Amino acid sequence: MIAALILGLGLGADPNEMTLRSSVSSGDKPEIGFVSVQRPVDGGRWYFVLPESVTNYVPRFALHFKVGEAKGIVPAAKGGPKVMTMVRNTYRFPRQIFGQFDHRYPAQDDFEGTFTSNRWDEGKGRYPAYAGGRLGARLIEGDEKGKVLARFASEVSRDSAAGYVYAYVVENLTDRPLKFKWAGLEGSVEPKKTFAKKETTTKLSEEESGTASLDFSDGREFVIHANLWARSR
Repeated sequence: MIAALILGLGLGADPNEMTLRSSVSSGDKPEIGFVSVQRPVDGGRWYFVLPESVTNYVPRFALHFKVGEAKGIVPAAKGGPKVMTMVRNTYRFPRQIFGQFDHRYPAQDDFEGTFTSNRWDEGKGRYPAYAGGRLGARLIEGDEKGKVLARFASEVSRDSAAGYVYAYVVENLTDRPLKFKWAGLEGSVEPKKTFAKKETTTKLSEEESGTASLDFSDGREFVIHANLWARSR
């Protein structure tokens, strides 16, 4: 296979949205596409939504990928390109970082490769937690408007007696049991059910970068970036 790499930076439908694109093709046929977006949102306090999408154009083979700390599987492109999207938010101003995209097709004689794929990442600054603050992440089958498979949320609320309540929520929106690891927690969530953990504290922490591991017990395993309000230690 002779591959061509294409990199690009552009604006999205939202004039404040910025998009980084990279793709690999064989001849005139696209094989892999990666898109990283940063979108500012005024939610009372400004935060940023960071969607990342991986597209598999190869009709015969599933794509195994790793980008940053995220990894997963995109189904074979039978009937058209297949997409998996990971979305998270952050209160830290995003920065563009140089990165690489590792890919592998186990069913294609374990063919593997790497290409350059710059992406948006959380800034190096710190952001303190506050009552009403919400951090979250989603794994989606399809583009950003596709079918949400799992959702993670980290929220802070005020409690008149205890001070503050930190909630960590995992939603399984599929028909398969979900095993997860995130925020120092791990467990199993039945189909269409929710796991929730609440902790009280008198002190506010700050935003922390994190990852969530997901295992749907059917061969589909993912790791996605999922920020959280740091738990009390």
